[in-house]
Amino acid sequence: MTGLKGGRSVATSPPAPFSASVSRVPAHVSHRGTAGGCRGPRVACDLRESSRERTMDWKIELIFVPVTDVDRAKEFYERIGFHADFDQVPFDGLRFVQMTPPGSACSIAFGEGLGITLEPGKQNTIQVVVPDADEALAHLHAMRAEAEGVDEQAWGRFVTFADPDGNRWTLQELPKRD
Repeated sequence: MTGLKGGRSVATSPPAPFSASVSRVPAHVSHRGTAGGCRGPRVACDLRESSRERTMDWKIELIFVPVTDVDRAKEFYERIGFHADFDQVPFDGLRFVQMTPPGSACSIAFGEGLGITLEPGKQNTIQVVVPDADEALAHLHAMRAEAEGVDEQAWGRFVTFADPDGNRWTLQELPKRD
């Protein structure tokens, strides 16, 4: 591709694919005259240069769980061991609660005024890996959570439980690998 710079024709590269690793560059770092003849922003150069080397990680950060009573849901999730990361009311009509299961990089969120269209009790697609299904079941029972215990399958051992609104979770112990 070619473009114009200061009235003269210069070679430019096509946009980088969205499969590259992105490194953040502080705003004060110069974006000009970088290695490889790249004349655009440094991040764009990193995208083009690194796209041949590796694929960008995509990590699930947040899953919304619809609830009817925010305080009841927060108490339940704290009781079974989730960490309350955030509980704020930035303005009237909006409350945002973020909680993270023990050892997880992904959190859940619920609250008021979030625009969640899924009805409370209809979230039944969250699956979490645990090291020991029996221990997970015992923990949930000890924390006064109703849980259905261990379903043995060739692809793992499963425990299910529901929050006070009926949102169902599946906990999976992966099968042992040889």
